Amino acid sequence: MVFAIARADFLERVRRTSFLFTLLLAVYLGYAAATGKIALRLGEYRGVYTSAWIGTMMALVTTAFVSLIGFYIVKNSIDRDRMTGVGQILATTPLRKTSYALGKLCSNFAVLAAMVAVLGVAAMMMQASIAEDPRWDLWALLSPFLLVALPAMALTAALALIFETIPGLSGGAGNVAWFFV
Repeated sequence: MVFAIARADFLERVRRTSFLFTLLLAVYLGYAAATGKIALRLGEYRGVYTSAWIGTMMALVTTAFVSLIGFYIVKNSIDRDRMTGVGQILATTPLRKTSYALGKLCSNFAVLAAMVAVLGVAAMMMQASIAEDPRWDLWALLSPFLLVALPAMALTAALALIFETIPGLSGGAGNVAWFFV
């Protein structure tokens, strides 16, 4: 039952234009980071565009951007179920609250993880196109996504669900609070 809820909610969200727009913006920001338009410099020094550097830069941009904007994309899934009448239908089933919440959490994470996966593929394409260092190290390129970005997305998914279930944080106050968290 948890998988069915997560799958249905995930498919509904990724079909939205806001998901596509956010994904395109995130890819652009990742591209800007990988090509030096957004750069981490220490004085006149910069990183060499190796697999590790591109992966790290892309993962940092992904973590900062997708966790901030992605929160607003995955938030309000429970409220949307209430407004569309799906919540009333689910209330007549033997579905437990914990299973419903776990399904929503998995869906939130899947949406954010899909964005991270697309950005991981974009990082590989940037490694191929920039080729400042032509050697490929797939682990160095993708490990920042696995070890930094995905755990941050799991936290974002969980906090979006928590913000949605706490009455004071479910509205505009929660949106403002998230921006400053």
